[in-house]
Amino acid sequence: IYCGADGLPDNGWNSVAAITEIHEVHRDLLSRFAGIDDADPTGWSDLQTSKDWTIRYWQHDPVDLQRALEKLQYEGGFIYVPSSNKYIHIKDSYSSTADSNILSKADISKIGLKMTPFSELLTKMDVNYEKHPAGGKYVTTQNCSNSASRVKYNIKSAENKKNVNLDMYVASTVPATPSSNPNDDFYTYYDNIFGSVKLIVSCDIVNPAYYDLEVGDVIEFDERNMYPETPMGHNSATWNGLKMMIISISRTMGRLQITAREI
Repeated sequence: IYCGADGLPDNGWNSVAAITEIHEVHRDLLSRFAGIDDADPTGWSDLQTSKDWTIRYWQHDPVDLQRALEKLQYEGGFIYVPSSNKYIHIKDSYSSTADSNILSKADISKIGLKMTPFSELLTKMDVNYEKHPAGGKYVTTQNCSNSASRVKYNIKSAENKKNVNLDMYVASTVPATPSSNPNDDFYTYYDNIFGSVKLIVSCDIVNPAYYDLEVGDVIEFDERNMYPETPMGHNSATWNGLKMMIISISRTMGRLQITAREI
């Protein structure tokens, strides 16, 4: 029997309202089975603003909670950090004053620059979604491609392709080419991350004012006071407007080392 009625309401963190979106299911599982309290995690408000990716999902047999949470994160386009009770995702746009920490060469030392490897490029994706409740097949398949990147990096027609099955995602139509905003849909979000070569910066933070930086924080580098003066000719040879998200940190006494990736 298939019932098209609403599924479980939330576990009390949202006034026991209906759950309709992927990230809401993730938070409800944390509340229901992992003991996370009802206070909004860090980054939740921004995630709610960015994402409206709806979900249809059922589970007939018990599954490992961690695996379920990780699948929700992948199909929903976000990451949850348990140690800091924090949701991380790439927003559609960032304000320099409100969203970024702007670092100059006086704030950092031992800077290193490199590009993401060519092997990480993902410029073509066949996305199967809207899983049918009977038989396990997918109602919709979309062949997605970033033709500009494929031409730019001279990728042959049979190369750099991936087939993706989405068991939960029933949100807005997945487009054949990337949309204008990363959070418009599944394909556009991941094309924004993997559809072109990105800059990776590592450095030591020497200014104690920035010792509270964490994974997921967004930084910029002051183009008026930066060394090297250009990011390896990347971004039209200027640091201006280049947003970076911290992807790893290492803390020792009097020292904070970070690695950040272009977003």
